[in-house]
Amino acid sequence: MFKNDSTHNLNDLIENYRIISVILTLSIYLINGTLSQFNVFTMFLLALCIIVSAWLLLYLYRLSLQQKTRLFLLLSIETIGISLLMLPTGGLRSPFIWYFLNPLLIMSYYLQAKEKVFYLTANFLLLFFIGYQQEQTLSLADFFLTHSNIILSYLLILTLVNMLFGYYKLLNSKREALREAKEKLEHSNNKIKALIEDLLLTYEAVQSLSSGPRGQSKVLEILLEFTGKIAPTGQAVFYLRNDPQRPSIQSLQPISTEIKLRMLQYIGDNYDKIARDAVFKHPLTAKKQLFLVKVANIRDYGILGLLLAKEEQEGKQEERALSLLFFARLAAILLEKEELEAVNHELAIADEQNRIADDIHDSVLQRLFASSCLIYDIIRQWEQIADHEKKEQLTLVMNTIQSSLKDLRATIYNLSSKKRQINLFKENLTAYLKDLEQLSGVQIHLELAEVDFLETSVKKALYRIIIESVGNAIRHGESSQIWVKLRLVEDKMILSIKDDGCGFDLDEATAAKGGLGLSNIKTLSRILNGSLSINSVQDSGTTIEIVFANPDITKKLA
Repeated sequence: MFKNDSTHNLNDLIENYRIISVILTLSIYLINGTLSQFNVFTMFLLALCIIVSAWLLLYLYRLSLQQKTRLFLLLSIETIGISLLMLPTGGLRSPFIWYFLNPLLIMSYYLQAKEKVFYLTANFLLLFFIGYQQEQTLSLADFFLTHSNIILSYLLILTLVNMLFGYYKLLNSKREALREAKEKLEHSNNKIKALIEDLLLTYEAVQSLSSGPRGQSKVLEILLEFTGKIAPTGQAVFYLRNDPQRPSIQSLQPISTEIKLRMLQYIGDNYDKIARDAVFKHPLTAKKQLFLVKVANIRDYGILGLLLAKEEQEGKQEERALSLLFFARLAAILLEKEELEAVNHELAIADEQNRIADDIHDSVLQRLFASSCLIYDIIRQWEQIADHEKKEQLTLVMNTIQSSLKDLRATIYNLSSKKRQINLFKENLTAYLKDLEQLSGVQIHLELAEVDFLETSVKKALYRIIIESVGNAIRHGESSQIWVKLRLVEDKMILSIKDDGCGFDLDEATAAKGGLGLSNIKTLSRILNGSLSINSVQDSGTTIEIVFANPDITKKLA
């Protein structure tokens, strides 16, 4: 078969015609020769020669279709051979006249328009010159009139074949254009999908890293977790330089001692060369490529790295390098924020201590000092003072002390929201859900345990989990009622959000990766070491339950 991928079917068609034309013309020739009592040996020898030459030409055409010089040579050889075959076998009345179409079909398809017109015309004239040579007794006009059917048939066949070939090439070019457009669309679609996944990953990372003060070690742990998601087959590492004499490599995945020593050696030797605004690449081993970027803003915190296999596609490597650069910048900002928040926290404590000291000094201590002086005078003059004067002075001391206690109690109550019976978490959440209830028409039932003992960052996480879950139940669950319950059971705290909506398929929702709600709930639960379970049944609602161990959520996040 002719080898041309874009026109494979048409090549098969032309080749099949060549084979069928040889078989039919030889069959007609042999039948006619037998009836006319031609020499049998001569006929079969001629038939054998035609079969061998046809097979040889078929093979040579397969090798020469893309080489114009060789193609022209083969067409010329075949045309001359068929002409010499037709001369002794009857000219236009020869059974091999339709075999003459073989080279004309190849010319019609493979030659350019200008070349095709010239060669087809020349071969057409050659064909009828052969026929005229066999019948020279007729005039030229009589010859054309006698063979007008054959002439017209040839012209119509060639015209139809060239029109069909033209339309085929046009359709083929359109198909190729559509195929290229489809490949571009698929490529763009894959890039968009990858971008969406990167955005979701970035959003989740930002939410996790910025959810409250947690200290450098926790920030680095979350940073490594999300950096590792850039390339699931790679390894995220952090070169920590807290002690320049004993730097360390941190990673959530085990790294061989040899690889770790190579990284320590290389990063230590090239630390100053690694920039914070560009990704530094280094072939760490024959199979591993190391991507490095400095985590620094005002202060230098270390080096964030991603260890990838060298087989990674170049395009993928560039995308992952950009993601690594983003996480490094985000980490630098958040680590600096952690330090500033720690300083601000200490300053706030110092300011509050000074304010409390001033309040107590200016009010309570002054009155207590005055009371102390008055008591001293009473004791010193006890024998000289009348009983009614003693009573009056002691009453004054008692009133002064009570007034001091009142001032001290007011100062304490101003510091403690619990003493003032204020629960901002409950008040804010109740107000938000009440607004949501009025806007959506969905009844929301809220039951909260006392959570004043929780850290502010834990309250923020719980607040976001509740509003995210309630929002999903309203937007996607088509619920009419929602129950939110936060309760304490022994050493655990249990948060449950239940609705009576249409439910959803958890596997499909997880695989779709289209929304942020479910991902946020999982991330926030994981941050607080909570155990998350989701039970959803079609047309029977959804129940989300998260169990937190009290030691995990009451301990100081530092």
